[in-house]
Amino acid sequence: MILRLIAHRMGLAVSVGARKRADDQEIYRKDTEDKRIDGYRVEGRKHGLNESFVESIMYAIIGESCKQQMIRLQRPHDPLPNPKNADEWFDMCRQSLLKLTERVASSYDNDYDQGYSASSSYRSYEDAVIDENVAKLQHRGVAVDLGCATGRQAIRLAGAFDSVVGFDLSPHMIAQAEKNGASKQASNARFEVADLEKGIPLPDRSASFVFANFGAASDVRNIQALIVEIERVLEPRGRYLLSFYNKEGLVYCWEFLPWPVGLAAEINEELDCLDVHAGDQTYLIYAKTFTPSEVRHMLSGTSLRGPSLRSFPTISPVLPSQLLLEGGADAKVAISGLDHILEDQGHGAYIIASGEKVA
Repeated sequence: MILRLIAHRMGLAVSVGARKRADDQEIYRKDTEDKRIDGYRVEGRKHGLNESFVESIMYAIIGESCKQQMIRLQRPHDPLPNPKNADEWFDMCRQSLLKLTERVASSYDNDYDQGYSASSSYRSYEDAVIDENVAKLQHRGVAVDLGCATGRQAIRLAGAFDSVVGFDLSPHMIAQAEKNGASKQASNARFEVADLEKGIPLPDRSASFVFANFGAASDVRNIQALIVEIERVLEPRGRYLLSFYNKEGLVYCWEFLPWPVGLAAEINEELDCLDVHAGDQTYLIYAKTFTPSEVRHMLSGTSLRGPSLRSFPTISPVLPSQLLLEGGADAKVAISGLDHILEDQGHGAYIIASGEKVA
């Protein structure tokens, strides 16, 4: 556990170095480090540890952190985000998204949540909630997947609808979705590159079910305009489902967790974006968090009845990912059980809003 914590500390050192570089700070600050060492000595004494031992361990960690920061400083090709305004930041995040999807499109379905137990748990939970909403539909004409990625969800639902259509900003994801649809013989599924910030390219009242899953509703900058579009394309008594990143999620209530969490993508509260992990790289993607009350408010006054709100998962994201990976089936079942008990408390990593369009 000590080695894992130190390894995570080295990862943080890279982020700390980036911040120092952006703010033109010195890498090594003697007064600051001396105060930290004094604090570690006091804490070690409380636990009956030899102060010299504590001091030696902490000096080694600080030294390695400074080394990692200096290595980063020597990479002129590794630019830091420094947008001039919100529009430029949004464009930077979009370019990062396109780079990410080009890299991961072919392996996305198999690899995305590998090693991230909370993300895997959420995916299974969300499948069940989507199926629950589909079962309530009296008419199953067209299902619309907003932010479809590689088409997993659209293809999974193809047998339940006359046709399904998936939209995504990334041409690489759409290309992979088309391959996946062909390989699984989902002949009634089609996929199209589309910028949802500009609307949903479908006629009025043409869809029976519209959904943006796995946090995709938080990836849209003008979410209120998208909600108007969902109203427009849904037929009367059609259903919707929107997944958001939860500002009040338990995992974001702590300023710092000293271990890697079980989410493949988590909100970066300092930069106000989404950190998506892919191999040894982290991509900054535009995303906005919402509270349950904010989600309820943005849907009020529309013809989208409800919404029914759930949040999931609450406990598994805050636990060390290694705990669930090595804890076996019993640990996963127990923790998943707690997450299900807490789904109505409003502190899960995701918010799922669903409901029906009134006639």
